[in-house]
Amino acid sequence: MRVQMSLSALSQIILIKEKEDYLQKEGASITYGYITGGAIKNIFKHDINQIDWLHVKTCKLEVENAIIEDKEFSTILNLENSVLEKITELQVFFKTYFGAKRIHRAFAVKLALKANYMEKNSINIFKEDYA
Repeated sequence: MRVQMSLSALSQIILIKEKEDYLQKEGASITYGYITGGAIKNIFKHDINQIDWLHVKTCKLEVENAIIEDKEFSTILNLENSVLEKITELQVFFKTYFGAKRIHRAFAVKLALKANYMEKNSINIFKEDYA
């Protein structure tokens, strides 16, 4: 399903970096939707209750120093229905986790992309008591 979303600058940086890395390693180009779907699926390979989402949200990454002219960008992502369902599941989970009244889909995508990026780069995303 095609979904239009305004994503944060950090999401854009991660998507661009992941796309470039894949092109360099595999010699093929992939879409932002493919990257997002993969990140969501990877996050759900874990118990999302054991991820320290506050740490993920507040952790400063070296890629955040990249210069992006726009603070957010609008893109259309082609996502599988199962991925959209997982994003909705994250939104509901984050409402309770962060004590928020509403969680935007783009915020859930940003945190999933960031957590996936952190894990791929050997930055711990789990709570300390998680074995």
